[in-house]
Amino acid sequence: MNMKKIVLAMAMSSAMIAGANAADQGHGKITFEGTVIEAACSINPDSLDQTVSLGSIARHQLLSGGKSTPRDFSIKLEDCDAKIGSNAEVTFNGPAGDQGEGLDKTFATTGVAAGTVGVVITQAGGVIVEPNKPATAIALNDGENELAFQAYAQGGTTTVATGAFSATANFVMNYK
Repeated sequence: MNMKKIVLAMAMSSAMIAGANAADQGHGKITFEGTVIEAACSINPDSLDQTVSLGSIARHQLLSGGKSTPRDFSIKLEDCDAKIGSNAEVTFNGPAGDQGEGLDKTFATTGVAAGTVGVVITQAGGVIVEPNKPATAIALNDGENELAFQAYAQGGTTTVATGAFSATANFVMNYK
């Protein structure tokens, strides 16, 4: 009989340990999203929503229309089929800066320094990509492509306020 009690006790202990392992040790939810597009290329998810830090810029650097150090960013394309589109054209849409401050080729900023600082986007060779106008078309290869750009802050011609600023440019792809 002692043996039966020992076996029964071991069985109960095993059941309790198994129950402890089945306790909730954390859980979560993963949502997968995407968009099907009619295009020559897919856009890498890392390129869809980017933040480019222009840093903390010394005010004197932006005086009289001066500019900050350019920062690199890119739009990564995947699964490109050059037979569907051999060139990619990017348009960055957003409000233009204050023409009176010489910022009309910049993207307008919000924040404390708004109106006295704009953000400039350039492509290869330092060519400025004006707000709401297509950039120069870039030749595509089959497969992966990386469209390289730079951004920098540019000060107004009459004054530059100190403080935080930000600008937003939404990009639109066009394949030819």
